[in-house]
Amino acid sequence: MVKDGEATRRRVLSFISDFMEKNNWAPSYREICDGGGIRSTSTISMHMHKLEFDGCIVLGRGARQVVITDKGRGLIGESEGSDGDI
Repeated sequence: MVKDGEATRRRVLSFISDFMEKNNWAPSYREICDGGGIRSTSTISMHMHKLEFDGCIVLGRGARQVVITDKGRGLIGESEGSDGDI
């Protein structure tokens, strides 16, 4: 059974992937909130750091710098490929 937090992280990861596909840059935390139905940017921050800890994303040092890893792509059912640059 998938826990609520895991389901939310998958939803966040899927939103980030879709957003990056359409816009060629990563969404802001506020955009993730709006797209993922989450109210708090601090909640998004917690999920982003958990996704990074789990090896699903790599967070860069600046705003909008996120790379979805092969593990993250696998989690949301996308084919594996280049991780890209931060």
